[in-house]
Parts: sequence; structure tokens; C-alpha cells
Amino acid sequence: MLLSQLAERFRVETLVYEFKGPLEHQWFDDHSPEETLIPACDLSVRRLFREDEARCRKFQGFLRSGYFGYFLARRGQWITYGWCTQPGTPAPPHLPRWAGEPGAYWVFYCHTHEEFRGQGHFKRLLVRLVAEAYQRRENPLVLCDTLPGNFPSRSAALQAGFVPAGVLTAYRPMRGFIVGGAWRRDEAHIPRMTAKPAAVPEQAA
Repeated sequence: MLLSQLAERFRVETLVYEFKGPLEHQWFDDHSPEETLIPACDLSVRRLFREDEARCRKFQGFLRSGYFGYFLARRGQWITYGWCTQPGTPAPPHLPRWAGEPGAYWVFYCHTHEEFRGQGHFKRLLVRLVAEAYQRRENPLVLCDTLPGNFPSRSAALQAGFVPAGVLTAYRPMRGFIVGGAWRRDEAHIPRMTAKPAAVPEQAA
């Protein structure tokens, strides 16, 4: 009983989505002339996040791991950002290692600045990340996941061409340390009406 209670305490569930298309380029082409989609590199990370040492270090670590990312910015201020694994790189850090899915691109660590939420920015960024995967490989497998209560991310994923692809459970006794989990690929996503709202996390899309 005690072990099961401990396991439940450290259990984190996310809803998995798979991109099925179509890839609609207008989603990332349609933005204000003041807004710029910037590929993540050491220079863009240092310029946009020079006053945020924690994010700067984390993003530089993502680059060293072989991940690619994009930032949507306006006059030097970041609006939203997102990252993606690619074949040959580790799984997203919030998931078990086996969740990398050989040959897959997995979108992760997405976040929109509070003052810019609800304006469709994340949707455009998500499609840009998918388009990058398609530029790197023909017919790639592109996945993402989000917490059940993160309704904006769930909606954005569906509108961007993703479809439900099961539920993934990870057991995380401490931040950055995962001891196991399971991906139930045929499990239906919990209906929005029964899911509890959640703060937008940075470890899930």
C-alpha cells in the first residue's frame, strides 16, 4: 500500500499527440511585421535571454544535446518559444528515455509569455517546428505532449494538425530524475470538461 501511494505521488501523466497534417504554412507566415521567428542558436539565446541566466543555461544545454528550437520575438522581447528533439538525440528531459521513439521528432519545453497568451502565437510556433522537421526528413514522425489541464496547448495542437496518440505516464520522484513509466498509445484523452485546469508548464508543449 505504501509503495503504491508513493508511486501515485510521483506520477505525472501527459497527453501525447502525433502530427497528421496537413502542414499549413500560413500559420507561421501570418504574423505582424514587428514579429520575427528566430532559429535557436547560441547568439539568439544570449540576445533574447541575457537577463534570464537560468533559461539561457538551459537553452544552451538543449543546443549541446542536438535539439533545435525557435523563438517568436517582437522588438527584442520573446513572445513564445519551443524546442524539438530529432533522431539521434536524447528524449525530452521530462520523459523517460525510451519515450524518444527511434526516428521521431518530439516537440517539448514550449512556453508563451503571459502578456501574449491567447493570441495564436504558440500555434504558429508549433507549425514552424513541424515544418523544420519536414525540412530535415521526408514524412517525419512528429510528436508532442501536454498536461491534461493545459487546454490552450491541447487546442493549439489539434488546430495545428496533431491528433491524440495516447497517454504517457512518468514517475518523477524529483525534478530531472525519472524512474520509469508507460505509454498507453490507445488510451483516449480525458475530456476537457472533466480535466482540471493547470498552469502552463515549460516541460510539456
